[in-house]
Amino acid sequence: MTGKCSTNKISLFGPVDSRGMLRGIYAGDDWKWPGSCITAHTANFQFNHPHKSLAHAVFRVTWSLVSPGGTYNTGRALHRLVSMDDGPSNLVTMATIDSDSMDPVVFKRDMYRQNSAVDITATMNGLVAGMAPKTLAWQVKGDNTNFIEVFSVSLELSWRDD
Repeated sequence: MTGKCSTNKISLFGPVDSRGMLRGIYAGDDWKWPGSCITAHTANFQFNHPHKSLAHAVFRVTWSLVSPGGTYNTGRALHRLVSMDDGPSNLVTMATIDSDSMDPVVFKRDMYRQNSAVDITATMNGLVAGMAPKTLAWQVKGDNTNFIEVFSVSLELSWRDD
């Protein structure tokens, strides 16, 4: 079946510095909210109202790792998308992006940048079918050594128009 789709890109990327990045997240070995404010990295979905099923949904993160000395580095960083109720409470992991499962991309000279995406279509359609309002948010986890520079975090959602 062919048809038209409507696509939305929803940012889960809160306050950034003048260069357009969230700089210097020191993430230890536990999940944490980036920066100092959870609300800046969330999006609310009113699934308690009728919604069409999604044709395609992606969670995408673009980031680099920086050593304490300021050089771009390879190391481990994890990003996860969670759904939750107000509070926040009832956190449920929807998707995880793990730098250990991919090769870094050399952006320029020694600057490594990751642009990673994971398909969340089935998980999002489960939330649509669940008919309950949910907040979606992004969390990070690191390697206890490097800082994480984040350039973008988004949900890319497409619905069939027919």
